[in-house]
Amino acid sequence: MKTLRLLVLLSTLLGIAACGGQGSPGNTPASSGQIIISNGTVVDGRGSEPIRDGIVVMVGDRITFVGRAAGYSPPSDAQVIDARGGTILPGIIDSHVLDASDPGIRREFLMSGVTTVCNLGSPLEDMPRFGEDYVDEGPVARGYRSGPIITAPGGLPDAELQAKLNYEVGNPDEARAAVVDLHNRGADVIKVFLQEEYTGVTYPMLGEDELAAIVEEAHSLGLLVRAHVTYASLLGMAVQAGVDTVQHVPFNLAQSGSYSISEAQLLAFLQSDDPLRMFFTELYPNYEDQLRMMVEAGIVMVPTLDRAYGEFYRTSNPSREQEVTIETVLGIVRRFHELGGVVGLGTDFNTGLGVEAGMPVGEMEMLLAAGLTPMEVIEAGTRVSATVCGHGGQLGTLESGKLADVIVVDGDPLEDLQTMNQVVTVISHGEVAVISEGMLSAGE
Repeated sequence: MKTLRLLVLLSTLLGIAACGGQGSPGNTPASSGQIIISNGTVVDGRGSEPIRDGIVVMVGDRITFVGRAAGYSPPSDAQVIDARGGTILPGIIDSHVLDASDPGIRREFLMSGVTTVCNLGSPLEDMPRFGEDYVDEGPVARGYRSGPIITAPGGLPDAELQAKLNYEVGNPDEARAAVVDLHNRGADVIKVFLQEEYTGVTYPMLGEDELAAIVEEAHSLGLLVRAHVTYASLLGMAVQAGVDTVQHVPFNLAQSGSYSISEAQLLAFLQSDDPLRMFFTELYPNYEDQLRMMVEAGIVMVPTLDRAYGEFYRTSNPSREQEVTIETVLGIVRRFHELGGVVGLGTDFNTGLGVEAGMPVGEMEMLLAAGLTPMEVIEAGTRVSATVCGHGGQLGTLESGKLADVIVVDGDPLEDLQTMNQVVTVISHGEVAVISEGMLSAGE
């Protein structure tokens, strides 16, 4: 399983340092209908050194060249977009959303510069809708999907949500059949739900045998397995099974039937001068070893911080419980990152539940607070997110041959991530979807 994961992730998670450009712009005939973005700094999503005075050349729905503008003369029929000194980036990818089968919602994402979303939970009948790329107003963000979430009969999330999100399996054979069925219906990834307790009520949950069967079958079909894990006591199960991503931050302190802490321990945790140290050394002494195992196995963490903890993070007058929660959650992500772990970007968007459809600057800010650099935050929302959506070979970086999803922001997000809210150009599927007035002209 680890070998397959490495084969799937290696091409996009390692990257190769840029050496001035890729492709050969001069090999493209003048009549081929180029779109060229110039007069900007290229940040290619691979962690490479930014390319000052860079250009990105596109033909049809593909990128054909990324590099420096020096010495390049566009053909006479090219559409030339003047980045006006801004930053040219891959389209941002929100790798964890819900309720995005409606292309109208994906249109909202696209207009903000999010060119791709991956929906991790939808009814079977909604799966075909993710192939709808246009509405009357124009193109929409690419939509990838897991379909319904594989879980135990009567288990979460439908035991609580009643939203037809469950694909229920009761034994390993049913688990394997579920994966095959979802693959045949067009699933880009497989989602599993590892949680048995919600608001004090215990529900059925996948067992180790079922989870192992899901992972083995999915990997045999070339699909990644993305696991909902919010309880620290279940992280070991996910890691042992060989899942490819852990969705959310496994932080919750109690889990019926698996692990519990006393009221005295909880009170001491809340009153501690160093709650993060207490979390790692006293409440979950095996946690850091499990994080190391995640790193060694190449398991990506997608923390989805903003929806769950954004209000705590941004409040001007937090309670002690809120302070401890934020310190611990961000500290877990920071420790994973320090150990060499790869972090992806996802918001857990769901209509009306706290995170808007659009550029995930709130999530980016919290990843920055968790110790990622601005460049790593951009990588999390481009290269890494493309990979965990199952399409790292086609999307997520500005490279010759990749799909032409490109944005321009007015400013430098490596200096100030807030400039990601200032998107002035969006190109999706090789077409100009958003552009500020006066930026587009004919080539000379």
